[in-house]
Amino acid sequence: MATEYYLSFNGYGYFSEGTQPELSRHALVSSNYTYVPEGTSIEIPFYTEDDIEIVYTRNGSQTTVDTASDYDQTAASSVKYVTFQPNTNNTPYDIVVYNDGQSSILKTITLQPVCEPKYTPIQCYFVNKFGVIQQMYFFKATNELLNVKDDSFKRNIITSSATYSTEKSQFQRFNIQGQTNISLNTGYVNEDFNKTIEELFLSENIWLVWESNKLAAIPRTKSFRYRTSLNDKLINYTISFDFSFDTINSVR
Repeated sequence: MATEYYLSFNGYGYFSEGTQPELSRHALVSSNYTYVPEGTSIEIPFYTEDDIEIVYTRNGSQTTVDTASDYDQTAASSVKYVTFQPNTNNTPYDIVVYNDGQSSILKTITLQPVCEPKYTPIQCYFVNKFGVIQQMYFFKATNELLNVKDDSFKRNIITSSATYSTEKSQFQRFNIQGQTNISLNTGYVNEDFNKTIEELFLSENIWLVWESNKLAAIPRTKSFRYRTSLNDKLINYTISFDFSFDTINSVR
């Protein structure tokens, strides 16, 4: 009996899509926009089992990425992360995804560099609806908060000579632990970016690059209002995250 292998992703479809919806067979991101800090590269995942051609023009030079040779019948080769650099003059450009032979456009993604001279952009990774890791950035103000919890008891500080020191506390803390929370802002984005924010909220795995460390995080914000250019003019999302670990190392 011949052995058969099937390729699957730990992604999801929406109820409105019905049973067993087929996810993307080209670019493994939903939004048609991606934002990067000026002079910073970003990786975008693409499905490689179907031969696709990725075409973009950077600094006046056209590049074509053909995935024909990337897929070798293994799960590891089914996704290719392609790195894109902004134009030297930081103008946007389109990443156009074609079928093999370039007879049909499958998707167009606009790479938009963002000038942010005041704040330090925060890089975010999350597992999106296609079951692959997607990158995005938060560009505007960041606020950090330490939440602390503890227990305490009231102790006797009297000495045998019926005196006590005012330097000793009657109430003693113990089991002290903290958890860091940060509030991030996307900066102004196109309303098409709602798709990325939605998948971020629905993701089981999120990481933030904080003080040069890639740290697991959980959204404290549990809902978001879909913003539109018609209702809101300029669209910015503020999202609060808890780092998913104790500040004082409690790993045993």
